[in-house]
Amino acid sequence: MPNSRLQEIGGVGCVAVLARPADAALLAHLTEMRAMTSAPLSRYNSTWAALPQTLVPSVQPGPPLPPAGRRPVGTVPVPRANFTFVIQGGEIEGDDALGVDVQYPWESNPRREHAHSLTLGPFLADRFPVTCSNYSAFLQKTGYAPRDPHNWLKSWVWQL
Repeated sequence: MPNSRLQEIGGVGCVAVLARPADAALLAHLTEMRAMTSAPLSRYNSTWAALPQTLVPSVQPGPPLPPAGRRPVGTVPVPRANFTFVIQGGEIEGDDALGVDVQYPWESNPRREHAHSLTLGPFLADRFPVTCSNYSAFLQKTGYAPRDPHNWLKSWVWQL
């Protein structure tokens, strides 16, 4: 029987060059990846199944909207309202069976087409689009720096 590791010799590899020493999270991830790839791919089940998706919690809703005189300049209140969330699109891979694309919290599995009624608000929205220049000025004025520079919107909370 031929060595199955040799059968995978045309596979893909990765080299990472880091600007600073790896932190504990990266080292744990690399250790997990080393364990997963220490044996040939043939050891894994080849039966297709939808990849389970998990919702990552985001910041909890903040305090009630501030009174009109304390709202950030240029914002307008958007009242609580129902919104019909609908997405349809084409995928290059897969077929029309369930399990391809994204799974939202209200769905039992990933799919290509999504429709759901949501209730949003109340929240504040900028009256006009925020430009890169506007955002840069905000960062300089407030000294704001995200806790996680890679997923910074996940933990961004406006503080008055």
